Amino acid sequence: MARIDAVRADLDKESKGVWVPYELGIELKVARLGNPGYQESLVKLTDARKALMGSIELSQDQRMDVQKEAVARTVLMDWRGIEDDQGNPVPFSPDKALEWFRDPELWRLYTFVLMVGLEEERFRKTVLEAAAKN
Repeated sequence: MARIDAVRADLDKESKGVWVPYELGIELKVARLGNPGYQESLVKLTDARKALMGSIELSQDQRMDVQKEAVARTVLMDWRGIEDDQGNPVPFSPDKALEWFRDPELWRLYTFVLMVGLEEERFRKTVLEAAAKN
């Protein structure tokens, strides 16, 4: 038997993100994919893109680009350990994240952020540890 508290979501972690190691010493702060900010952003960006394109529906490529923008703005929250060619830290920005998400050679970065954002256990309350101590 298990306590239902063991599967409670930590809503703060879901919206603000958790730090996860990526590669080569890079760390990413990732929020849950599907958090309320993401859902709202996806709807607004989709509507704006439809209005810009003058269409009722977006193509698959257009939908993917809108999703990348929503992820860059509401799922990838920060990073550490990323440097430019001169060795200077690259400050986090959603625009830089979107630029990288759109780069075909950096597809693994985008995929990693999506996969982490779907890992429910990363966004649970830490009641498991507290229960183990009792």
